[in-house]
Amino acid sequence: MSSVGFGLSPAAGRAIMELLRYGRCSFADLGSFSLSRFANLTDNWREERGWVAATPTQAIHELSV
Repeated sequence: MSSVGFGLSPAAGRAIMELLRYGRCSFADLGSFSLSRFANLTDNWREERGWVAATPTQAIHELSV
């Protein structure tokens, strides 16, 4: 962690400790970080989320829609 992460490091450490020791975090809802958030991703999730550029064919199709 860098920048603001230095301030968040103690909370992150405590959350990890509680998850390992008790199986849950007592001070924050970490449910949105569950691995199940990846269950319904489509094959082209990178393009949908803007992580990589669409192929030229996809870009032309999107412009024509």
